Amino acid sequence: MKFEPRRYSAVLLAADRSLTARQLLMALDCERSGIKPVTPIGEWSVGAGTVRVRANYSRSSRAVADDDGLYPHRVFVADATIDGRPYHLVASPYVRFLAKCLKRLDDSRPMPLIYFKPSMSDVFSHFETTRPTRLAATRISVLMEGDVGLEIVSLSGRNPLRSDLRHALLGVASPYAIRVKGTFIEKRPVNIHADRHGNIWCHLGSEEALINMAAFASVMIRNGHLAPTSSSPLLRLPGEDSDL
Repeated sequence: MKFEPRRYSAVLLAADRSLTARQLLMALDCERSGIKPVTPIGEWSVGAGTVRVRANYSRSSRAVADDDGLYPHRVFVADATIDGRPYHLVASPYVRFLAKCLKRLDDSRPMPLIYFKPSMSDVFSHFETTRPTRLAATRISVLMEGDVGLEIVSLSGRNPLRSDLRHALLGVASPYAIRVKGTFIEKRPVNIHADRHGNIWCHLGSEEALINMAAFASVMIRNGHLAPTSSSPLLRLPGEDSDL
């Protein structure tokens, strides 16, 4: 299946040391013959597969069903062992499609899937004090609390984490989401988004651009003090087309 440039959503899962990317793709109902390895990305090994379903999650008039009336959807699974712990990064277009795939897998297991959500305060702190060569925070979102009710406020700029306004909000707002610009191989930077529920999403122009998402996932694992949860982060995302 040809790569489809568009928004991709991803989540981090706890991995069993015996469960490879290929085995997870098969558990997600990817066709065995269609599962292919993708060029390794840093410390991540990546596999790609295709799931065929009745629903057309793309909402595109150009999407065409096969002879069986099924629509193909691409799924990527990346594996890495970081600081002694194994992880899966599962990515696919269409939030609702990915959520249903993972729920079906969860329902088929004796033990629930374990997702990870980051401490967004620690993620903010990392990007405020450290400037990775090819990753830079360009927007942050905070959740206003107290008399103003609950409202998400976003700050953008070259370094919003060091802005006077951000520091003025510290007492009345909690870190909610971040946008990070990745400049690994793409001619155009890739904007990667993440929220405190554990959702990661970005627009990928090529399969190779996954390196940006994987590199950001590594940063979150090492610096985000991840907390395990059995609740899917995908159920907390406002909508497929939302862009905090």
